[in-house]
Amino acid sequence: MRAQADALLACDFLETVTLSGARIYVFAAIEHGSRRSRVMGATAHPTASWVVQAAKNLVLDFEDVGCRARFPDP
Repeated sequence: MRAQADALLACDFLETVTLSGARIYVFAAIEHGSRRSRVMGATAHPTASWVVQAAKNLVLDFEDVGCRARFPDP
């Protein structure tokens, strides 16, 4: 696992409740190798198109720093 840690990325939704009681869903990613976390966005109503755009933004962030994202074959 340590040999592959630099290439691993985990993404998940976090749910939080504001002081006013509103539920907010946060899309976050963590790079295993550097343990750097990224908050890609937050919304009260996540839709499929919002999630797709947040994932695209994550890939673009990696391309900006010279990293190419690859996805496993299904």
